[in-house]
Amino acid sequence: MLHKFVNSLIFIFIISTAIGVYKEGHTSPLHGLSECSNEGDCGHGRCCVIGMHRYSVPSCASVGHLGDYCIGGGKGQNLTLSFPNGLSIRVVNTYTLFCPCDADQGLVCHRAQCVFRDDVALNNVF
Repeated sequence: MLHKFVNSLIFIFIISTAIGVYKEGHTSPLHGLSECSNEGDCGHGRCCVIGMHRYSVPSCASVGHLGDYCIGGGKGQNLTLSFPNGLSIRVVNTYTLFCPCDADQGLVCHRAQCVFRDDVALNNVF
C-alpha cells in the first residue's frame, strides 16, 4: 500500500513538471509549467492539485475513485505560489496531493481511502 502511495507522489511530481499548455491553448503564467490555476481549468471529474515539495507546480488530476488515497477533510485552498525566477501564480480552489473523493459516486474520504459514504455510516454503528 505504501508503494502505491509513493508511486502516486512520484507520478504527480513528474506530471506537474512536464505539462506545458492549458486545455484551451492559453499559455500558462509559469511559461508552460502549470496546467491549471483553478478547478475550472481541469474539466469535469478532475481538480487542480499541488504537491508538497518546494516550488510545486499545479496540475490536473482525477477525483478520487473507490480505494484511491485521499486526505480526509481536504478542502480547496486559495494560494499565491511564488517561484525563484520571480514569477508567481494565484491558484483558486486547489488541493494538496489528491483531489477529493468523487461525491457524485457517493464516495467520502475515510481513513485515507475513498469509500462509499454508506459503508462509513454502517461502520460507525458497530
